[in-house]
Amino acid sequence: KLLRQGRIRRGISSYFTSNPEAVAAVNAGEIEATLVPQGTFAEAIRGSKRWIDLGPFQFQPSEFGKLFFVLALAGFVCERRDRLGLRTTISTIALACIPIGLVFLQPDLGTALVYMAALGALVFLSGVRWRVIALVGSTALLFAVSVVWLLPAAGVQILKPYQVERLVGFAN
Repeated sequence: KLLRQGRIRRGISSYFTSNPEAVAAVNAGEIEATLVPQGTFAEAIRGSKRWIDLGPFQFQPSEFGKLFFVLALAGFVCERRDRLGLRTTISTIALACIPIGLVFLQPDLGTALVYMAALGALVFLSGVRWRVIALVGSTALLFAVSVVWLLPAAGVQILKPYQVERLVGFAN
């Protein structure tokens, strides 16, 4: 829709040919596209390209993401500090689920768990009522038990076996 309205002038992507409108716009010179081949900046480490190599050191972009994640959620909660109830808490969690889900799909369970811990701390420290915290905590516990034990027992695998082993090993 934004492309059709002429609101997009430039794009950076590693892959965009799945959108025929974008391809036509680039070919017609309506938008400028910068293509970055996948893996250009990242070195494969254990089959994963999460680390960016910058000469003498490497960094993982999700490290900056953790900081921005906390700052963005804190700003979101601060703007709504007069209305800290179940609705605001659910909105905060829904907003947080976007980066958590994207990081989980990399798959980077460790960083996703750090994001979840940061979310839990933020909800706790924001001054939400204990009743809301108990409801959210109970829901999170039920979700975790479902992902680790109930869904796999029903034949639905969410986590990879090594991820389950890490979680169970951590819990023991």
